[in-house]
Amino acid sequence: MVWSELSLALFGAVLLTLLCLALELGFRLCVRRRQPVDTESSDFLVSATLGLLALLLGFTFSLALQRHEERRSLVISEANALGTSWLRIQAIDANDRDSVIVPFRQYAQTRLEWSLASDEGDTSKAIHAIAVEQQARLWNAATAALANGETIIDTKVLLDPLNESFDIATERETRRQSHLPGAMVAMLLIFMLFATILVGWRLGEVGKRMLLPSALTGLMLTLAVIITMDLDMSTSGLITVSQEAMQQTVQAIGKMP
Repeated sequence: MVWSELSLALFGAVLLTLLCLALELGFRLCVRRRQPVDTESSDFLVSATLGLLALLLGFTFSLALQRHEERRSLVISEANALGTSWLRIQAIDANDRDSVIVPFRQYAQTRLEWSLASDEGDTSKAIHAIAVEQQARLWNAATAALANGETIIDTKVLLDPLNESFDIATERETRRQSHLPGAMVAMLLIFMLFATILVGWRLGEVGKRMLLPSALTGLMLTLAVIITMDLDMSTSGLITVSQEAMQQTVQAIGKMP
């Protein structure tokens, strides 16, 4: 699922509302029970449940953060591969160089457009399809130029970084489409609601709703989930993967004669 700033805000508002309702539900269920209270057992159950909730939330956050860092690392890797390919293209014989430079610049610009495209809709997929077609033309142009036998560089020296940039482009597309498993997110949210009901039950045993501390706790849990969901995205939401390395590389490629 793709999250924008608006959808994240709506999701956070709905989640916070559900947590407040779950807290009130637990409180009222306990009040209606009207039986002797074993505070030590209740405290143990609440502590164990909240500890498990913290473990699940921390694991989900760690997984989302890892995916975010992997996407950021791939941006730098592709920028380096494109930059290396561009420098080695300059070593091709002048008579064959232009036939490689033009499709290479087109491909680099398309990759930058894909990097900056939003996850929402099918825009990024359409741009990626165009880049795949340009890869074939660029590869044919490079191999044709090298086949003339007049280049001053080894064939492998140029084709290796070019092939690496193609591989990274495919991996970045796969990473962009890969998100946290829906079952994991659903399990976390359901467990969070049940844990909140249990906390409300414990407040019912005390006989006080403690509105301010309860509201702040629900707000912190909501923010933690929102940050986790936001990290799971790459170009949508509030926390995005910086594309500065790609921008600088493509800009340098376009400026060089």
